[in-house]
Amino acid sequence: MFMQKPASKWLVSGEVVRVGAAGRFVTNYHNGGKPAYLKSVLHSIYKNQPNKVNRMIRDIEKISMISSKELNRKFPKNHQWGVDIALDKNGRLWIIESNASPAFLTFKHLKDKTMYNRILRRKHHIRSKYSRG
Repeated sequence: MFMQKPASKWLVSGEVVRVGAAGRFVTNYHNGGKPAYLKSVLHSIYKNQPNKVNRMIRDIEKISMISSKELNRKFPKNHQWGVDIALDKNGRLWIIESNASPAFLTFKHLKDKTMYNRILRRKHHIRSKYSRG
């Protein structure tokens, strides 16, 4: 989850899943991981259960929002967080880590560039609004 706070509230700017190569649990690009759309991946896991997919997306967004707000209390000058969340085989969500300087190039590898462009727009807004110069 790519979270940004370009003004007074936190926003979900992007949702992407990194899918590991067959037989691997590591999902990074250099080990064969590929970016995929969150909703598509959840639909492939929870076939014919659109309500479960929508609930899972809401839960992931809620976890990311709460994490960003809590981290903002300790780090008020940070206006972006990358929240890495895993889904285990029992359907439980786990926060892996939160990144203060999240990478966003994964979004560039998606066919639809909407999230990538949104992140860039908000990134420029944040930089222009909060940079000292």
